Amino acid sequence: MNSSRPVEVDRYIQRLDAALADVPPHTADEIRQGIIEELSSLDPEAARERIKQLGDPEFIAAEARGGADEASLQRRSALESRPYIVVASLAVGVGIYVVPILGAVAGFIMVWVSTAWRRWEKVVATLTPLLAGLFTATFFVLTRIPSGDGLNSVVPGYGLSGDEFGGPWYALYFTPVVTANALFVVSIANLAVGTWLLIRALRRS
Repeated sequence: MNSSRPVEVDRYIQRLDAALADVPPHTADEIRQGIIEELSSLDPEAARERIKQLGDPEFIAAEARGGADEASLQRRSALESRPYIVVASLAVGVGIYVVPILGAVAGFIMVWVSTAWRRWEKVVATLTPLLAGLFTATFFVLTRIPSGDGLNSVVPGYGLSGDEFGGPWYALYFTPVVTANALFVVSIANLAVGTWLLIRALRRS
């Protein structure tokens, strides 16, 4: 309590603090500081008159909550708009071709922060390319690498048997091949997922 202010001002600020308890902190601080600065600059009589004009702190808090809710609705509406849906879906579908890896990641982030898609749709969209890439890499390793397919054509006379299996050429050759195949399948899966997301969201918009 500030002894230089009228008692009515301190009581009003206390009531205001209680009323603003459930208002977003940034908004509540701005309102509180603005009122304190205004009342503190007035003489006691003018401060009492201004308090009457300001009205019940609960009314001020209700107005603040309404403004915060409106801003939240505007942000949510923007994230559900048709242009946003199209951009997010395109980023998922073809982002990997524009900016390798990061383009698709940006698209999936846009999908997750939006309410245009249901949670299960987001989960399916995210897991489908990952599982497709993992399956491709596993299939390639299990079916191609043990037999040494393609390696002898790159390094003549080099086999994959006995102590030589898993040698340096093995890693140097097959790691980029497996990665390239997995990324190719992921890019195709992303294109399918992006199209699916676009159709699902636009049907509800």
